[in-house]
This record gives sequence, structure tokens and C-alpha cells, in this order.
Amino acid sequence: MRVLIPCAAAARAGALRNPSLHARLTAVTLLVLGGFLGAVGWLLDAQFRGALLDRTHDELQTVAYALLTSASEETADGLSFAAPADPRLNRPGAGLHGFVRSIDGELLWESPYLRLAGLDWDRIPATPGPGESTLALIEPEAASSTRTGEGDAERLVLGYTVIWESLDDMQVTLWIVDSSGRFGSRMRDFRMQMAVAFGAVALAFALIQLAALRWGLRPLRIMAERVRGLERASEAASEGIGDDYPPELAPLARNLNRFVDHERASRDRYRRAMDDLAHGLKTPLAVLRNAFRDLGPASREVLDEQVSRMDSAVSHQLSRAAASRGAPSVAIAVAPTAERLARALDRAWPDKLVEVAIDTAEVRVQLDEGDLMEILGNLMENAYKYARSRVRVRARTVGDVVEIRIDDDGPGISPSERRSVLERGARADTAVPGHGIGLAVVAELTSIYQGRFAIGTSDLGGASMELDLPVGNATK
Repeated sequence: MRVLIPCAAAARAGALRNPSLHARLTAVTLLVLGGFLGAVGWLLDAQFRGALLDRTHDELQTVAYALLTSASEETADGLSFAAPADPRLNRPGAGLHGFVRSIDGELLWESPYLRLAGLDWDRIPATPGPGESTLALIEPEAASSTRTGEGDAERLVLGYTVIWESLDDMQVTLWIVDSSGRFGSRMRDFRMQMAVAFGAVALAFALIQLAALRWGLRPLRIMAERVRGLERASEAASEGIGDDYPPELAPLARNLNRFVDHERASRDRYRRAMDDLAHGLKTPLAVLRNAFRDLGPASREVLDEQVSRMDSAVSHQLSRAAASRGAPSVAIAVAPTAERLARALDRAWPDKLVEVAIDTAEVRVQLDEGDLMEILGNLMENAYKYARSRVRVRARTVGDVVEIRIDDDGPGISPSERRSVLERGARADTAVPGHGIGLAVVAELTSIYQGRFAIGTSDLGGASMELDLPVGNATK
């Protein structure tokens, strides 16, 4: 079981729920573009389809006129048709057929290869009135399942009704059937060309729009980068975020700059107040501690404990004031600080024979030197106090994080106590001298630097204090 401080999962979840302005504008642009092109495509398709049907109607009516010119009066009550003027009606595979019916449905004539049209007779449109014509489009799925000969193309059927005056105003209807599939082929070609053209237009428009969004949002990206510089407390951000922004962002930039100036001034005042407090209390506390030597053992023990707690509180507030200044621009090495602390602990605990192994190589961290001393000092002192004979300090760089591990071979900290020992004043072992704020100070300092602090179990048998801190890129 580990206690992690802090966790960035909530921040990542918030980023997923709140996409960037660029992502929002891109999504809206693509949706609007897709809807617009879809609507335009539908309108063009409908217009082209209507125009193609009109053209087909005229073509088939011309064939009907040609068929009409080949008719002759065979008897007093009938008609005969010689070879039609349009040879396609008599040619197999041409996809053009015809037949003639009387008003009462009697079949007067049909082209030789009409059966190849695979026409569903039940789908023939209603007979038009005299002198009128009608065109019907029979889709492949609506045609008869028993038809053969000319595939599954659509059928266009035109009917044209005439009155034969010399035969007692006999009314006949000439039907022309186009089963060549030219209509569907033309529609498919048009839709393919339109899809390619619209796709190219959409791609070009999307690229132009993305470039425009990137250019338009550039001031926001610059502002965001400078705000991140403020978070890192870099030298480039020491003068705020600048004022070179468009009119829409200028008021926000001015307010942020004012806030930065106010925050910097407040932080300086806070740090000076803490320094004044330290200088004002350190000497009186030292005098009081020396005066306790003349008191009795019981009083001296009580007063010494209270003065020690006051001294720890002052040190803690000073560490917080120092950390509030943010990460320094120059990285510092871990090894010298750890070695200096190890020598100090050997002098502070001369009767305890503890071997301290330090393996930090050339690892550097982006921390204030005093903060690193405070963090390592608390953790190494804690390990030294509880260790039986061994303390190990290791550090390595993993990506943009420095992993520091401080292990000991002491009794360790049980999983049930790992959260409580991070609270101020809480202690897992009251038999060892201390005030119970060391780990709380480490947790707070680590949180200020946006690091991670975990308590685990060491392979040495005791506790393992695990730190993840920002890596330093500066050279020695």
C-alpha cells in the first residue's frame, strides 16, 4: 500500500472533459462544412437527376415518333408496323424496345426482342391521355424477379397516346422501354465526380481553416506558454506575460500582469516577514534554552520540549516561504547535499553505527538548495533514527522526473499508519525523540514543486521513502 501525494489523474480527466479551443473550433468547422457540402450535394444530385430524366424523356419520345411514322392501316380496324425508323428497336443488346396497345389493352405490336427487357408488366405506369406522354423509372428491385436478358439495370418506360382519326378515332398508346442502364451509369458517374470534387474542396477548405485557426489562436498559445513560464518561475517570465496581444486579449494580459506583480510583491513581503520572524525569535530561543540549564530536571524537560517545538515551527514556516518562490532556473546536484547530511547525521548520532550508502551519480533537480536540504534532511534523519545498521540513498533520472529513494533496515511503517504519519504532529513511534512534522514538511514541499511523495516497503526490510521531483537540465 502506498500513499501518493499529489495525483495528476484528476487533471488529465479534466482535460478530456474540456477540450482545447483549437479542438472545439476545428470540430465545429468540420461539422458545419460537412453539413453544408452534404446539403449542396443533395441539391445538385436532385437537379442533375431531374435534368437527366427530362433529357431521357425527350430521347424516348423521339423514338416513339419514329415508331409512329412506320405505322400503316392494315385493315379497317387495325394497324400494322413496318420496320421502325429507329433500328435499335430491332437490334438485340441495344437496350431499346417498344410495343403498342389499344385503349382496351389489346397488344397491337411489339419489338422482336421485348422479352430481353425483363419488364414487369404490373409496373407499367397508367396510360396517358390523348396527345400526352408519361415517363416512369422502375428501379431494379421493383422489376420482376423472373426477368432475363439485360441484367439488373433500371427500366425507363415512356408511354405516348395518339388518336387515329381514319380508324374511327382509334386510341393507341406507344410504349418505349429503355433497359440499357445508361441512366444509372450517368448518375453514378456524376455522383463519383461530385464526391471527388467535394472531397477535394472539403480537404482544401479544412486545411485552410486549420491554418487560419492556428494563425488566429497564436496569441492564445503565446499567452499560455508565458503563463506556463510563470508557473515554472523562469527568468523569461520575471516581467509577467508581456503586453503584445490583440485588443481582445489585451485586458486579460493587463490583469494577469497586475496579478503577477501583486503576487510577487506579496510573496516578497511574506518572505521578509518570515525572515524577520526567524531573526527575531532565534536569539531569544537560544537564550531561553541556555537558561533552562539552571532549572530542575522536570521543568527543564518540559520547557526544552516547548522551545524545540517553537524552533521547529519557525523552521517549517521558513521552508514554506522559501518554497513559495517556485523552482529556480539553475538545477542543483543531489550527491553533495546527501553526503553533507550523512556526515552531519554521523556526528549527531555518534553512538549509532549506521552505514549510509549514497548512489546518486550526476543526478540534478530543479529545486531550491534550501528546499532540497529540508526534504533530504527530514527523510535521511528519519531513516537514520529508525535504522538498525543500514541506510541507502539512491537517485536516478527517468524522463523528466528524478526518482529519489531513501531506504532503511528498521521496523518500517505499517500500511495502516502511512497516511496518518503525514499529518502534522503525528508519529508512528513515540519512543524515539521528535515532533512529528518532518514527513508533513516533506509532503508539503513536494506538493509545492508538483512532485510525488510515497511511503512504501524497502527491500532492506524497513521503510522506503519515494520522491519524484522535477529534473534539472542545467549543467554544472
